[in-house]
Amino acid sequence: MTAAPVRTQKLVDGSTAKIYRLGAHHYRMDNVSREGHLLGTLVAKNADAGGQHNGMFVVLTADGDAVSWTGREQYGAGSFLLPDGSTAKVTKVAADHYTLKIIHQGHVMATLVADHRDAAVNANGMYVVLNPDGTHSAWTG
Repeated sequence: MTAAPVRTQKLVDGSTAKIYRLGAHHYRMDNVSREGHLLGTLVAKNADAGGQHNGMFVVLTADGDAVSWTGREQYGAGSFLLPDGSTAKVTKVAADHYTLKIIHQGHVMATLVADHRDAAVNANGMYVVLNPDGTHSAWTG
């Protein structure tokens, strides 16, 4: 028996997020296309989860909130200005393994590690996704 979602939400590309509560600070989101096909699944357990589904970036927070956006991609290692004025310092560690540090006024505010899987964070209302190929994007709402 499959549990019913606690809510559904339209995402920026027209697909639907079906969000399931699995426990305290533990949620699953199924991203379903307009045609009913599963585009991807995110699981957030005590930490935010995110990824890129069909060209759209998606973050599911540990509180069950879903945010999506398109565009704003940056690629590879280097320093990149983020929408909130902070800087992303992206480093290639190995094949399919990148780190991204969010630096604000000289201080590291968060670190993402994408080691063969996507990483994401809600950094005070700025959502950041890092893919293991070094692609990253940030959005504020």
